[in-house]
Amino acid sequence: MTENSLITLYCIVDDFIHRFLETSAGKKNLSLYYGRRGPKRRMTIADVVTLNLIRIFDRSGDLKTFHKNAMEHYISYFPALTNYENFLKATNKAVGFIIAFVQYQLYLNSLNCTENVFYVDSTPVSVCENRYISSHKVMKGLASRGKSTKERVLRLQIAGNLHG
Repeated sequence: MTENSLITLYCIVDDFIHRFLETSAGKKNLSLYYGRRGPKRRMTIADVVTLNLIRIFDRSGDLKTFHKNAMEHYISYFPALTNYENFLKATNKAVGFIIAFVQYQLYLNSLNCTENVFYVDSTPVSVCENRYISSHKVMKGLASRGKSTKERVLRLQIAGNLHG
């Protein structure tokens, strides 16, 4: 990813986060991200969302590999980038913001669409294993049980059309 596209992506995400935090859903997700106790997270929400979008664009296999590459290549752009364990926790807490951003972009895309050519990515996003499904309440209504080629999982339903 080039420097200009990285900066542009960060600015778009940051603007969206600031507008989203003014809504009730944004305030709820903000309290979930920072939690009630313990030290405050060093990474901002915009940093976490931007890095996860880069991970999706780069089609990195897993989060650990992406984090290792990010520590080498993106540390100058994201100086607050934490160790892998804290980045994983921040990513899990920022899922609501990532989903909201993707849904908003899909909505804007559908408004600007003038052609009838659409692409839909049907890749399942695994969230957790079956034994942990009953303890997850944050994504209630957005997640459903499903099955991938490897195992049964709880997965998020991000539906939308991507314009080519």
